[in-house]
Amino acid sequence: FSSTGYARDQFRAAMGEVSPEEISGVFNATSAVLTHPYAPWKVGHQNNVYYEGKIRQQVELEVLAMEDMLGVNCLTLLLTDPVGKRETRWIAEDSNQNVWLVHSSGDGISQSEPFILIPANPENGWKSWENASAIPLNYSVIMKFPAITRVPKLSSLSDCIHVLIKHHDSGHMESYANGLGLVKFFNL
Repeated sequence: FSSTGYARDQFRAAMGEVSPEEISGVFNATSAVLTHPYAPWKVGHQNNVYYEGKIRQQVELEVLAMEDMLGVNCLTLLLTDPVGKRETRWIAEDSNQNVWLVHSSGDGISQSEPFILIPANPENGWKSWENASAIPLNYSVIMKFPAITRVPKLSSLSDCIHVLIKHHDSGHMESYANGLGLVKFFNL
């Protein structure tokens, strides 16, 4: 991970194989200002995210601040469940409008290395890595797009993205709604 992009992509751009605009993972000074329609968060944003698993509950999402993480200006999101379990996420948008999970930490324990959480152009079956023989420990896969998500108090939301999120040995699904962001967690 490099806040200026992958070296192989920079080399390809220097050779004229791709344009500099196609390089993913290049973060500028405004990387904490998210413009992606499925990640409309700003400092001060708060909402409840529905959690569906063994028990059903609400997880509070709060956008705390802009912070530097791994050399990238990020939004810091705090997710808190009703029993007080917390996950902090550092989210940033690269120059191509891909939304990255730059880092996450659950109750102070590091959970992930950087990966693209939501691509600039969502499509069914998209995955956050390129080489099929080198699946990373942390990744996201779009399992369904567009999808309908049922969320209490919001009813049915159309045009959603269902994303499989994998952190080392655990995994779950998240649903993102256009204009709302994260609206639901699903346990696998």
